[in-house]
Amino acid sequence: MHKNQTIKALILSLAVAGPMSSPEVAEGVSRLADNLSPIVRDAMDAGIVSGERPKIIKLGNLDIENLVAKPRLDADFVKFKFIAADTTSTQREILKTWLGKGVNHILLSGIEMKLYGEFFGLRANYYSRRQVSLTLSNHVVNTDCTRLTGNMDFESVPEGSEVIATRADKPAAGRFTYGKTTVYFHPGPVGNDEARWMLNFYHWALGLDVPGPAAEILNKRIADVRMGKGTHDSLTLRTGDVIKGVLDTKDQKLKTLDGPRAFMRKDIEMIILEFTADKMDKVALRDGKEFTGTLLAADFKILSGDGEVQTYSRDSVKVIRYNVPSKKPELK
Repeated sequence: MHKNQTIKALILSLAVAGPMSSPEVAEGVSRLADNLSPIVRDAMDAGIVSGERPKIIKLGNLDIENLVAKPRLDADFVKFKFIAADTTSTQREILKTWLGKGVNHILLSGIEMKLYGEFFGLRANYYSRRQVSLTLSNHVVNTDCTRLTGNMDFESVPEGSEVIATRADKPAAGRFTYGKTTVYFHPGPVGNDEARWMLNFYHWALGLDVPGPAAEILNKRIADVRMGKGTHDSLTLRTGDVIKGVLDTKDQKLKTLDGPRAFMRKDIEMIILEFTADKMDKVALRDGKEFTGTLLAADFKILSGDGEVQTYSRDSVKVIRYNVPSKKPELK
């Protein structure tokens, strides 16, 4: 398909007919969280990990004039989903006035940079399938990220903008101010570090703390275990010994009579192996729900307070506990 035809098709697909919809969450956020290391995911904001945030309002052609009566939209971000060529002079003036007031944050992602850059006096380049490596600045959003590509960039952004990634030396991600409105933008990057980068980006754009490097988070947890602070995981062996540390396991999967189920480690309170007479395992969640079946894990790795990794086969383990509150040692 010719490049101009591709852009035209994208414009039509973005158009919104009818009255403005209720806020939506950013598409695919919870699925992105599934691709993260459990150690990092546990350190992230619960609303982002669950997919409840960010909440987004999509502004269609028929919604623009409603901004006069209701300028403040109840969402974390507003995304433009109107057909620019179909806007009237009146609608453009309303948009210009509304953007000048800074009542909502704007999010431009991917092709939206090309479609709506003109409303901010900017020109964007769209390179269709030509994904090239992004150069990432020393910025909190880029924590634990190196391998990303993108096919969008702006020719330039206003002075004082915060650029966190470039494509061929041109701004590809960051934020700038138009009037009093903050506009966040990114090219919809793809690559091995896409999940971590996008969730970092949403933390930053929502004013939340971005979790530090995975190694730093893990080292802190290990140090806390050693000092008896925070929480620890534990394995109770069939010998009665209790091994405390940080479980270096992925999310657990259970084969049940109703089919396979997967559980995020942050949601698990306890697992009892061979809980019933017929040797079924039980997964108890923090919300009180319990499931029985066969745990698919063959062994369990736990990092002790001294940082050493110990591996135990499932045959040697009786109980697994996650995030058990640690008791600080009493001062003598």
